[in-house]
Amino acid sequence: MGRHVKFNQVAYINALLLEIEKALEKVEQEVFRSIVNNFGALKFRTLDAKFVGQMRKSIRSATKRAGNKLITSMIAGHENAPNESFRVIYYEYGTGERMNPPKEYSPANDGTWNRARPQRKGEPIWVRPYGPWKDAGGNSHFSRYKGIPRRMSPRSPKATPIEANYWFRRGFWEGARNIDRYVLNAVKQVNVGTYIEIASIRTRM
Repeated sequence: MGRHVKFNQVAYINALLLEIEKALEKVEQEVFRSIVNNFGALKFRTLDAKFVGQMRKSIRSATKRAGNKLITSMIAGHENAPNESFRVIYYEYGTGERMNPPKEYSPANDGTWNRARPQRKGEPIWVRPYGPWKDAGGNSHFSRYKGIPRRMSPRSPKATPIEANYWFRRGFWEGARNIDRYVLNAVKQVNVGTYIEIASIRTRM
């Protein structure tokens, strides 16, 4: 900035990062709270009710530093196998006829898809053919059904489709709605003038 004006860039950036981290931690807390609240408002199938505790425990936040970046992740349903927490995904994207997964999802690439069930999104739930199979949580099962592949009876609790609630996605955006304001306020907390030094100047007459 010239011979007579010095700017302590390193100190300024460090102070700025510290304030922004505080702001992002606040956003993280609000996002997490919003996601948990949305999950708690869901109506669960009788079949899933006994697993709600495991599903709730799988919802967590993880923050880490990577150089000068603060990376925050919201995680749900990703536990070590075997587990039942994967069911949270059902309530995000739905199942059966009410299934509405991301555009990039394909049943053909889903290793847990029932091989007797047509590989189409929104297909009703089918009976598993005879033999062993694993669910999305890595839990082992064995189907005793030896008949012709067919749709599951609507009277079966397992055949009840789940509505796509997008509870996780909605919780994230609802909780992060103040991020711009928090970051802007964080930047304002750092007085740039504190890091500028003006050298004394002598003028000869």
